[in-house]
Amino acid sequence: MKKTKIGCLIPYSGIFPTLREDFLQGITLALDEAQVSGDVVLVPAFINMGDLVKVREVLQKLIMFERVDIVTGVVNLSVISRCAEELSQYQVPIIVNNLGERIPAEHMSHPWLFCNSLHLWKSQWSMGRWAQQQFGGLPSISMAFYEGGYSLHESFRLGATEGGASRVHIHMLQMQPPGVYDTTPLVRILEEELPGHAHVLLSGKEAGMFLEQFRASGLRDRIPVSISPLMTAGISLEDLSLVDQLYSATTWSADILTAANQLFVQRYEDAYQQQPPVYAMLGYETGVAIAAAWMKADRIKLKTSLQALLSNPITGGPRGMISIAGSAAQHPQPVYIRQVRIDNGIIKQAIVAEDSGIEWNDPSVAASAAQHLSGWQNPYLCV
Repeated sequence: MKKTKIGCLIPYSGIFPTLREDFLQGITLALDEAQVSGDVVLVPAFINMGDLVKVREVLQKLIMFERVDIVTGVVNLSVISRCAEELSQYQVPIIVNNLGERIPAEHMSHPWLFCNSLHLWKSQWSMGRWAQQQFGGLPSISMAFYEGGYSLHESFRLGATEGGASRVHIHMLQMQPPGVYDTTPLVRILEEELPGHAHVLLSGKEAGMFLEQFRASGLRDRIPVSISPLMTAGISLEDLSLVDQLYSATTWSADILTAANQLFVQRYEDAYQQQPPVYAMLGYETGVAIAAAWMKADRIKLKTSLQALLSNPITGGPRGMISIAGSAAQHPQPVYIRQVRIDNGIIKQAIVAEDSGIEWNDPSVAASAAQHLSGWQNPYLCV
């Protein structure tokens, strides 16, 4: 029998240097568990930083030269949605995976496009609402120029507004020359304003620098601070106390103790001798969805059959129900609000609240997404 080909769009990430291996290992584990890996071939393809021109070029190569039956990979939703002409012309199902850095919008929907995401935009909204309800006062958002190119700060602002904030102060670092990092202005403005609570969106070396400066300032005991759940990704925290007491919100982490998640973590550790990173989890969920659809698909009309079957929610993911239809209109995973607590030199993420979040088609969120037409093309943290 002819093997089914799965094209995999893989970007570069200095924050997640093993992204390729993580994502492919997650897919492979799911296909192995479904006992279909012998009938499937993965075709990885490098897309550099994931810009529109490169994604279009590689997508056409996978479809026209490699003759793949389905495409997946790590792509910014706003980029792949601008490939509508290719989606309509070739009619190959495409499952994009990302961290959820952009709020989905109606114009990003397409019948051949599916999306699996960490839904950072959703967890940022929940973080903003919870923090405002918990701490009150005038909140602030501090971020780098890079983070300003996504929807994360806007999602937090909308959540804080829903929680009762009349306004939110937003502070952005000026763009610096390559290799130059200075988060001092963000710490200084926090010292001057003393907001009711602060949200910080930084990554890489800027994240590490801010945490050190913030701790040295003595502000940690005066201002409740929340951060992106991936703010410390890719940096070495030799001093764990830098993140002590900080809050974050996420739809997934390897240490969340649900039965489904712990089963996945154990299987991944057994297969690869390491805890699953976030892209391994996304790859696994995508693999579960592909395997479930493939086992029921019509082999003669494979692409059309897969497209129809992928629209159905699937059970069995680490986060529970896997729903990837459209532009991720329904993502039932709960949001976990957590606080870092250091116990005997070990970082523990204590869940302090659980939230259902918000859907992208909520009027306030949809209106914001419709106005957010620009921004970076690369998937978040793929730099």
